[in-house]
Amino acid sequence: MNKNCPHCESIDIEKLKVNIIYTDSDSYDGLMPPSVPLVQFNNGIQLIGGETINTIFDEIRNQK
Repeated sequence: MNKNCPHCESIDIEKLKVNIIYTDSDSYDGLMPPSVPLVQFNNGIQLIGGETINTIFDEIRNQK
């Protein structure tokens, strides 16, 4: 995510264990994603876009 990104701010991580990495932070030294917000799962699958990410997160919360 980026700190001043309206799309990133729309991501709802309530009740989920999510590690947030801010790519616009001075301490970030990884590869720049093609766009933000982006979610990468442990198996390497990536989801791009706030609406897509929130839909998946809603489904995860509904299964709990």
